[in-house]
Amino acid sequence: MNMSQWVYDVGGGGDYIEAAISSLGISDEQLLQNLAQRLSKKIKDTTTVPWPPRIDHLEEGEEVCELLLKLLTWLKQPERKAADISPATLSLASMITYHITGQRTTTAINMGVNVHGMTRSKDLVETLHKSGVSINYADTLLLYDHWALMDLEASATCPQEIADSKPAL
Repeated sequence: MNMSQWVYDVGGGGDYIEAAISSLGISDEQLLQNLAQRLSKKIKDTTTVPWPPRIDHLEEGEEVCELLLKLLTWLKQPERKAADISPATLSLASMITYHITGQRTTTAINMGVNVHGMTRSKDLVETLHKSGVSINYADTLLLYDHWALMDLEASATCPQEIADSKPAL
C-alpha cells in the first residue's frame, strides 16, 4: 500500500474499493452520511418552479438533480449505467427534492391540484401534504385564485369576432 494513493485493478469491480474502505475502518453509516451531505448540497442547488406557477410551468419538465436520478436508478438496478428517466423515477426525485428543500415542486403541486380537482376534499389534500407528497390545501386554493386572475388579465378585452352580436362564452 502506497500511503499517497490506492492502486487497484479497475476491471475487478467494487471488490477492491470495498476492501480498501473496509481496511480504513469506514462504516456503511459513514459512507451514507458522506453521500447524504454531497447529494443534499446538489439537490438544494436545483431550481424549482416559481411560486405561484403559471399552468405552463407545470406542463414543462422540471429540473431534477442528475446525481439523485442516478442514485435512484442504481438503488433499483445497480448494474444500469444510464439514469432512469421514467415517470416514476422523475416523480420520486421530485418528491425527494420537495422534502429536502421545502420548496414546492411540479410533482407536489400537481398532486395537490389534481387530488383536489377530483375529490374536492380538503382532508385528503391535507393528509397528502402531511405525508410530504402534496402542497397544502391553502396553497391549492391560492393557485385556483391566481390562475383565475391570470385568465382574467389575459382575456380583458373581447375579440371583435365575438363582440359582433355573436353568442359566445
